Amino acid sequence: MLRAGDCVREGGVLIVQAPAAPSAGGPDPAAALLSPLGYQVEQRLTDKGRAIYIARRLGLGDFRKAA
Repeated sequence: MLRAGDCVREGGVLIVQAPAAPSAGGPDPAAALLSPLGYQVEQRLTDKGRAIYIARRLGLGDFRKAA
């Protein structure tokens, strides 16, 4: 489903619902999945065995604007 995640423009928000990750203290699997796609997780909410991630699409800054 995240293959179409690049359609969110710079600064846009993606909201993802996933099963709550086990609290083993390791890296968050959803954040690890979203980061290479250009997103930064801003907030994670957990309730009833589900996690809701609010992630913002990072941009290239002035690099793309100069092109």
